[in-house]
Amino acid sequence: MTFFSVVIPLYNKERHIVRTINSVLSQSFMPFEIIIVDDGSTDSSLNAISEMKSVDRVKIISQINLGVSAARNRGVDESVGEYVVFLDADDEWLPWHLDELHAIIKDFPGCGIYSVAHFIMQDGIKYHPNTGVDKEFRGFVSDVFDAFGKGLALVNSSTACLSRDAFYRAGGFPVGITRGEDVYLWLKIAANDGLAHSARVCVQYNKDAENRSDNKANIEVPFYLKYLDVIQSNVKCKENESKAMLILLYKGIIYTAAGFRVSGSVEAINALSTLKVVNQSFFLQFLLLILKVTPRWMLLLLRKRRHSKFVK
Repeated sequence: MTFFSVVIPLYNKERHIVRTINSVLSQSFMPFEIIIVDDGSTDSSLNAISEMKSVDRVKIISQINLGVSAARNRGVDESVGEYVVFLDADDEWLPWHLDELHAIIKDFPGCGIYSVAHFIMQDGIKYHPNTGVDKEFRGFVSDVFDAFGKGLALVNSSTACLSRDAFYRAGGFPVGITRGEDVYLWLKIAANDGLAHSARVCVQYNKDAENRSDNKANIEVPFYLKYLDVIQSNVKCKENESKAMLILLYKGIIYTAAGFRVSGSVEAINALSTLKVVNQSFFLQFLLLILKVTPRWMLLLLRKRRHSKFVK
């Protein structure tokens, strides 16, 4: 079976998509196929990649705008690889990205999801996010919820590599969800089928890119928080797993509320009260009230200090 298929969802990324694709074509370990799913772009994204139609291994699919989950699911359905690797249309892979993924799959077989480290490019400065594991880590992640809770950056949509079987067992990306749909899938697959990670930096995450979803005001409660809220409330977990899950849930709620405040959507913080864990915690309720009146400049300053300067 073919080893890697690369899936790139595309929506209004005319300034970035060619550079993104070229970062895949420059890989030292070449994928069998690159599947670009244009999700109804209204700019010149398709024109920008028109020459790519003649490039071997590149497949371009167009559909009406159905959302990023539908685009990623379509890409997987059209692929043939044993492993599916995702890349956002404004990010870039370093030349050794697929080589490193191939190596950790061979060294740590049987996982449903594999990931590598990334750096964030913002305002011309490189930042190293906290991934929840040591910078020299390479291996199985024994406590997925604990690792995610420490940094919320262990896996993202440009570092994730999924086993095809694990992807379909998990049901794919939830369609119609606009926030937290990817983290939900990473957590679900990792909890059921295991995760292996390499702390080698292989991906450039372009925070300054146009039309970036995480730069937009979005008042939807992230789907992964709803998922964790349900299983935390209804499923009997091991004591240490339950504690790690609860910490991840708390941190996710706090970061989301702070993001709502920064974007000016103060009333959106009330939407978090639909979560059972908020209703059951006076601490969270009090903290959400504090965040509603915290000056935006203070939260912006804290956000900048969340990540450390990147050092090779």
